[in-house]
Amino acid sequence: MVITSDENLLISQAIGYVFKMLKSGKGIYGFKDAFNAIKHGDYDCFFRLIGEPQPELLIQWQKGKIKDTGFSQESGDCDITMLIAINPALKKFCIDCYNQYGHIEDADITDVIFCKCAAFEIALRVQSNKERQNRNVPYRKCTLEEIISELCGYSDIAPVEKNALNSGRQFVNMVKGHKAHFTSWNEGIIALETAWEICNKYSLKICH
Repeated sequence: MVITSDENLLISQAIGYVFKMLKSGKGIYGFKDAFNAIKHGDYDCFFRLIGEPQPELLIQWQKGKIKDTGFSQESGDCDITMLIAINPALKKFCIDCYNQYGHIEDADITDVIFCKCAAFEIALRVQSNKERQNRNVPYRKCTLEEIISELCGYSDIAPVEKNALNSGRQFVNMVKGHKAHFTSWNEGIIALETAWEICNKYSLKICH
């Protein structure tokens, strides 16, 4: 079975496109709430905002029972199930964003890197939620910096690698328009790629 790379997933492409919108200086006022919900892994909120129905042919075996409707984080459904369940809503979100802003060119960052920025953040949040479920820790919203610290503790990730993950996080923030921690876009891209390899090493991925 061939599993697609994280950066090629629909959710990565959708958020990657919004990252490109942010870097270009375009406002995302009509999409801000939905973007923040999906970026932070708040799938229930994203459903409510977009209002698109869940797929009909989605079945999950959960706690000895078959479940085929009403998927939500609140009921304890895992992130992978939720990422499948939100696909119709994601498609609508993508179409609405593209109809508003159209094709955007960027001279500094390729589309693949924008999608990797998105996948990097999503993967860490997915793995954080998974670890919490395994430890019966209730879901709560956290900053990406908090999540990195948490995951490094769970996986015994060395301080130097933790610092590299945080450098990747800082580049993602730079793309979003926050404080620049790098002297050039290329320097930041190198930091992201290093963080990406650490995620591969410790299976901190969406698809693995």
